[in-house]
Amino acid sequence: MLAPLPGWTGVDPRFRPAAVLPKAGALPIVILRAGLESPEIAATVDDFLTAGADAGAALEVIEVPNGHHGFENLDPGEESRHAVLRAIRTVLGRLRD
Repeated sequence: MLAPLPGWTGVDPRFRPAAVLPKAGALPIVILRAGLESPEIAATVDDFLTAGADAGAALEVIEVPNGHHGFENLDPGEESRHAVLRAIRTVLGRLRD
């Protein structure tokens, strides 16, 4: 979730990750996107990715086409394992650069 969902209470109004992307500069950001995400949550990810592209952020998206929200626990299997390992390798690679 990259923005509060409708009806949420108790969420700090500053929780707007897409709004700070223009300030992120070349900060690398790795996103794992679940293909079977709920439409409400998927919309927050899409908005974040659009804002990132508009801001020129260094976004890398790792798709998990058959994953639900929480796929790393809910959808164990090769696809999920591959996505998590790729994300770890990507982050570690960026830290080494």
